[in-house]
Parts: sequence; C-alpha cells; structure tokens
Amino acid sequence: MGLLMVGVTAGSAMAAPIQKEPIQPQYFGDKDQLHLEFDPDSSYVYRGTIYLAYWWHWDGLTEIFDGSKDYIVIEIPWEIKINGEWKRLFENDVPYVYVSVWDEYKSSVGTPIISMDLNPKLIGDYEFTFAKIKIPVDDDVPGGIVYVGVHPKQEYQGMELTTLELYYHTWDGSDAVGLTVSIGMSLFFPTETAEALFGTTGSKVISGTVSWGISELLGSHFSGGWEKHIKAQVEISYDAYPERSYPPPNPPCIGEICPTSILGDKE
Repeated sequence: MGLLMVGVTAGSAMAAPIQKEPIQPQYFGDKDQLHLEFDPDSSYVYRGTIYLAYWWHWDGLTEIFDGSKDYIVIEIPWEIKINGEWKRLFENDVPYVYVSVWDEYKSSVGTPIISMDLNPKLIGDYEFTFAKIKIPVDDDVPGGIVYVGVHPKQEYQGMELTTLELYYHTWDGSDAVGLTVSIGMSLFFPTETAEALFGTTGSKVISGTVSWGISELLGSHFSGGWEKHIKAQVEISYDAYPERSYPPPNPPCIGEICPTSILGDKE
C-alpha cells in the first residue's frame, strides 16, 4: 500500500509558516516497512527437535483497517523421490509449529495451518514435496517469530536446505491472481547423508528454481494485496543450534521495537 499523507489546501499552504523540519508521512503497511529473516541465533534444539526461527517485523505501527487477515507462509522441502520411491527427510510427518508474539497480540494470530503441497516440485533431476505452513495474522501485530520444529532422521543430519518465507499483506485495490513466486534452490547433502539417500559416494548438491502460484501458497480465496519473500538456507543439524531445557519466552524486542516502546512502560 502506498503512503497516506495528510494534505492541505492551497490557501492554507500559502499562509502556513516555513517549516524547518520535513513533514513526516503516516505509513500504513508499505512493503519497505516489512522485514523478514531466518535467524539461526534464535533457533534452538529442545527435546530432540530443532526449532528454526523465522522472524517478521514492521517498522513502526502498521494497524490500518479491520480488513482481511494477512498471511505468513513457510515452505520447506520435506520428501524426495528417488528411484520411484518417496523418502521423507524427517521423523515427524509434518513440522511442529508455534508462533511467539507478545501477549497483547496473541489473539491477533490465527492457528497455523500445516499441510503438504499437492504438486511436487522438480529440483535438478529429483522431485520434492514441500511442507507448507500458513499462518493468518493481523497486520497490527508489530512482529514475532514463527518457530518451525523439525526432527531429522539420524542418517540425514547435516543437510542444508533452501526454504521460503513469505508475507502476504492484504488490502483492497490490487489483484494478485496471476502472481508467481520463484526462488533458486540449493540443497546440500553431506557424504553420509548422500550415501544413505542416493547410494553414492561423496557429498551431493541439488540445485534449481522452484515456482509457486499465489493460489498454491494461499489457497483459492484471498483478497488483493502484495507479497514479500526471502529464501533462507538452513542447516539441519543438532550441532548448528544451542540446546535449551525450556522453550524461549516471547521475543523481548523485534527489530528496534520493544514492548515498552509500543505499549508503554507498565512498571
């Protein structure tokens, strides 16, 4: 959405004194206000599961209207087809997911919808099925972390997978039916994993481009709007992230925004 700026009439503009400071526009959900990031430092291991941390946060306050929900979508390669047989890369059937936001915004985040993409994607010479996480969220939520829990099979540890994080901001006035999202994929399998999966010696890299239509990511019914996405290379290894004896609390700060700066100091 573009900027909404408070205007003045020609007469009032002529009578107004010269301002020393530039007028600050009021922002309402511009794409450059939104930031997405995979954060390995916020990722962790808990009870045998790796929780991958995907951030989103807005610059400033972004509440505009009580319209349709926005969506956060994460796509992760989950199964590979080798010699006609599908092999799952993880012990869990689907990812474990929870969303960490400040208590005041928990009611503004919907229940994560977890599914497997119906259409396999070809990367190099191999077909992959992706696990999809879709989370409805109000655009007045200043940010948070989506934790995606994966339990890699022992013989597949050390993989590096390209994943997609996408935010879809809904608003009336745009048509996204023909929108396509494409990212370059690079999947690395270390020697032991490559031997277990492919029966080959040495490490293996599979690369290519994967595309999704917006209806694949969001479903058939959604409002107009814009999308922003990143690709994130994640290491699937217990050695790559710190182990915790308890899940982390709600994020203390998101970007440079902290609860006290938004909600006021309650102490």
